[in-house]
Amino acid sequence: MNFRKLTLINSLIAIVSAGTGSIDAFKNYPGIVEIIEANTKNYSENFKEYFVDGPIYSGDGTAYGDATSGGNCLFPKEEYYADMMYAALNNKQYNLDMGCGLCAVVVSTSNPYKAVRIRVIDQCPECEHGSLDFSDIAFKALSNKTPDRIKITWALIPCDVDIPDWPALLKPDSPLKFQFKTGSTQFWGEVEVYNTRYPVAKVEFLNNGNYESLWRRAYNYWALNSGGFGAGPYTFRVTLADSTVIEAKDVEMVIPSSDEGDEYSTGTQTILHQGTTSSGSNSTGGGSNKKTTTKKATATKTSNKTEAASANQCSKSILSQGYSCCEQGNCDVYYEDGDGAWGVENNDWCGIRTDCSGSINEAVDICPSVYGEMGYECCSSCDVAYSDETGDWGVENDDWCGIRSNC
Repeated sequence: MNFRKLTLINSLIAIVSAGTGSIDAFKNYPGIVEIIEANTKNYSENFKEYFVDGPIYSGDGTAYGDATSGGNCLFPKEEYYADMMYAALNNKQYNLDMGCGLCAVVVSTSNPYKAVRIRVIDQCPECEHGSLDFSDIAFKALSNKTPDRIKITWALIPCDVDIPDWPALLKPDSPLKFQFKTGSTQFWGEVEVYNTRYPVAKVEFLNNGNYESLWRRAYNYWALNSGGFGAGPYTFRVTLADSTVIEAKDVEMVIPSSDEGDEYSTGTQTILHQGTTSSGSNSTGGGSNKKTTTKKATATKTSNKTEAASANQCSKSILSQGYSCCEQGNCDVYYEDGDGAWGVENNDWCGIRTDCSGSINEAVDICPSVYGEMGYECCSSCDVAYSDETGDWGVENDDWCGIRSNC
């Protein structure tokens, strides 16, 4: 058995055994099991990429005081600390700010009292996988105890659903909010995206007609690899952890008085792709599905076109689903996923052609050559199971595969 396969087995054993929980922990709390099941039945298609072992976890529950500012997520303090029902997520699942804004329903298995809803605003570096460090107020609401160490089980839920005694944190059709870091200018800047029903997985910036992926920075900010965003207003494309994609146009550079201030901009927002979550409101945390000057921004992948197209014109994966390649010259990318780059024609999806400059469907630079040199192929998905000095690795057909550069 080679080293990589041995590492794979050990990694999967650790993932399965560390901190996963059971739905049975919630059965004595009326209505909670139904809420969890309704909002996680499509789990494998949404959160899987980011929380591969969920959607239910178990660990230790602790408390760290009643701070009203200073969480690592740097959310606006007047909004995110209002009810004090917050928690710090263990470092492994916090995952470089990926956990920021995550909502969960929590029960104590060692000190049963009430089911509570919390939102992640901080990280707990010393906490183990599956563990949460609560505000004192949240800990008391959960266990009816003063701060101590208890056993907990928690499940991921969207932030716009009510649970008994705890109203939703977001109203239906709430827009994404954009706030720039203090000190930002047109020549340098970082932007925070919040007010989302699920955590933010990806942010892109429309730069000279093409979307450019931003880098996740410390304290829940996003930035270009170099330089600034320019004078504005700006267009951003945001992907949430449930795969919902939202485009926000005419976003202004709003800089708060402090990095936890309340000032923000929303711009005009359009849902480009609806995530696979199955319950809660129709909101995606990104505003209503507003019409733009063209119809193509609101298309949904529902058609089953079978128009013939040559396999080398666009992604084979897109063609295999019954969609056609976009017409030659249509290189406007509206959505990207593991299948490739998608455009829109006649209010329906189509695959961006390989001859479009910069298309992620181009044959070049999708699968880095280093994987082929080692005898591995690239994955068809973007699910990362292991990372080393070579790059990111996934698993398909019980063997390692390389993560494509466009993921």
